[in-house]
Order: sequence, then C-alpha cells, then structure tokens
Amino acid sequence: MFDFKEQNLKPAVVAALQRIFFLCDKDQDSLLSPTEIYSLQQKCFDKPLSEADLNELKRVISTLDPTAIVSTPANPSESGLTEHGFVLLNKLFAERGRHETVWNILRKFHYTDSLSLRDSFLLPKLDCPTNCSVELSPSGYRCFVDLFSLFDKDNDGALNPNELQSLFRPTPGLPETFQHRGSVRDEEGNITLQGWLAHWSMETRVDYKTTLKYLAYLGYEDGMGKGTVSALKVTKARKRKTGPGGKLKGVGREGKGGRVERNVLLCYVFGKRGSGKVLSLLLPMTNKQSCLLDAFLNRPFKDGLIENSEAQPRCVVNSVETAGAQKYLIVLFLDAGSNIQLEEIPEQETDEILGDAKALDNVDVICLTYDSADADSFAFIADLRVYLRCLELTFRIVFLSLILFPQFTRQQKQTSTDKSKDVTSSLIHIPAN
Repeated sequence: MFDFKEQNLKPAVVAALQRIFFLCDKDQDSLLSPTEIYSLQQKCFDKPLSEADLNELKRVISTLDPTAIVSTPANPSESGLTEHGFVLLNKLFAERGRHETVWNILRKFHYTDSLSLRDSFLLPKLDCPTNCSVELSPSGYRCFVDLFSLFDKDNDGALNPNELQSLFRPTPGLPETFQHRGSVRDEEGNITLQGWLAHWSMETRVDYKTTLKYLAYLGYEDGMGKGTVSALKVTKARKRKTGPGGKLKGVGREGKGGRVERNVLLCYVFGKRGSGKVLSLLLPMTNKQSCLLDAFLNRPFKDGLIENSEAQPRCVVNSVETAGAQKYLIVLFLDAGSNIQLEEIPEQETDEILGDAKALDNVDVICLTYDSADADSFAFIADLRVYLRCLELTFRIVFLSLILFPQFTRQQKQTSTDKSKDVTSSLIHIPAN
C-alpha cells in the first residue's frame, strides 16, 4: 500500500481511491461535501462521523495543503474535500500506521488484496435458461437515465466526447460496441438519451456480462443489497406451439395472450449483396446514397457515394412503436416503444449463421431484403425462405422490398428446371429516398 522509500501511496492505491472518490461524489462537482463524507463514513465504518471530527479532519488536511479544502458550489458557506485532499487523507492514515483504515475503505468498494475488483462483484451469477434473453429491469434503466442526466452538463440532451470521457472515467473505457455509433445521435454525432438507452438495451441483450461489469464500475446500487443483478431481468422462455399433426403454430408467441414477452428484439437482416441492407444507391445522376440502417436511426441522407460499405456499423439499435403490443413498447421506463436491434449479415456469412442453431434460437425476427429494381434480387431470399421453413424455428420472417428506382421490376425466380417463374407479392415496400 505504501512506498516508504518514496513516502507515498503506491499508484494502484491512488487509482483505486480516485475511483472511490468519483463514486462518492454524487453530484459530480469534483468535491466531497459534508453530506457525501458522512455517507462515505457510514458505508465504510458503520458509524457516524461527528461534525466536530469532520472539522478537525478538514483542519489537518488544510494545514498540509490549503487547496485540498474548498467551498462547495451549491453552498459557499460549506467546504468540501477535493480528490487530492481525499488521497492526501488516506496517505496520512498510512503514514500514521493506520493501514487497516484505508483497507476498510477499499474493501467496502469491493477491492481485493491485489487492488483489483472482485470477480464476484464484476460478474455475479445470473442464470439465463435456453430460449430466454436478458434485458434491463426498471431499476437498470433508471440507473442509466440518472447517469445520462448527471453528465449532460450543458443540458443539450446529448453526451459529447468530453462528457462521455467523464462518465466512463471509473471504467476501463468506452465499451467496444459503443464506438461503432450504432444508435441514435444528434447532428453533431453526440449520443442522445434515446440512443443511450437503446445502446444499453442492445448491450444487455447481446452480452449482458458487459452490462454487469459496467454497472459495477459505475457504482450501481439498488439500496437492497442485491447487487448489479437487480438491474437486469430474464425474460420468459419462448415456447413452440403445435397444432394438429404436430404442425407449428403461433410461432414466436408466448403465454395465453399470445404476446411476445420481450422488450428487446433481435432481428437478423439477410439479402443479396447490393439489395440495400447497408448501402443503397439512388439514380446514378443524383449522386446520393441511402442506407437501411441509417434510415432506421433517422440519420439524414448524405451527398456522395460510399465506396466501402464496411465503414457502416453492422449493428444498430433504436426504439420503435409496435401496434397491439403496448406493454412491450418500452422507452424511458414507459410503455411507449420497443427496442429492436438490427444486425446486418453479410452474404458470405449466411450459411455460417444459419448453421448455428444457438444463434438462430436467440433471434426474434428475420428480415429478408431484396432490390425491387433488380429482377434477380429476390431469388436469393426465396431460396433462403425455403430453407428457413424447413427449420421450423420460433421467429417471424419479414420480407422487405427496397425501392431504389421509381418503378418496380418483376422479379424472376429460377426453378430447378431452369424455367423462369415470376414472383410478385404484397410485401413491405420502403422507398430509399
């Protein structure tokens, strides 16, 4: 803990104390107010700190460094402890041989003897049976809303890079998926509250262990001693229903009411390359591009062509309204929207994905896209649909026609006898412009 040669706390101890200071600074004003110090004392030592003892503590610290004690912004008549002052206080404890006092603080914040966070704290046990999924609970959403509000210092409804850096300071850094910009952002590219909540809905559905870790790093507390698992919930298992003769019916439905009891749905998008899943071109002379995933995020179309479609995020998430399923439409803890995650599957990976039973068990919707201006575009998904019907899996299949030109082109589907068969249907048609 203490380097007697350097007469200072070791770097790992300082880093841990800085994180503890961050978590105890509830209003993020870079000071520990008297109220915050009292709360820290109670948490770590299970006994109150008298006002006289607090004043004496401040006096001792100020004699060592007058800048360590400053007036609080909310109440200039009160003085608070800076981060440097907090580290200085613990250094004073160590110098006086009160190492156990510092260790009590560290252990209350789940640090081990090696000054790493306990594995059981970062990843508590959470059972997720087959055909179930994990989502944020109301308290989990509330935690992320509170974090967003606390660090949106300019109150513009979005988190800029500096605000994000401050928010993730007690963590290893931004999650890898966060850097893919696959959620709603404002015109300046800053993530909005809608996008922030949608991202963590996606993160939890895809890899709930990452969400548990970040909740731990960010100091989530439920007030009931249940730990970070109380911020998540496990959905009911999706069941197959069979009718006469064992025929599958009610695919993707659950419970007596036939409602899908999930608030976060996973959708795989398949389609022939160039059908508009990621990059769709309008008339060549307009020199404009559109993108299904961009449209899903309400992003404006931009001038100029994108040569490398891989630069687009492959995974995006947004909130949508679904008619007839009010209780599953959740945005900001209200029954107003359902978070749907869209993942674009490259054509060359289709066979690999379809051959992975576990991956398909986890999906809720499959979207098959084709270019209505390309007569051969439908053939790819027509063959794919035949394969999917043979699997009898419990998810919905949606056909999506991407209109890239003003008029439709009749689709040609080649049969096994090499005869052309026209394919027409009343599907979902979405104009690219």
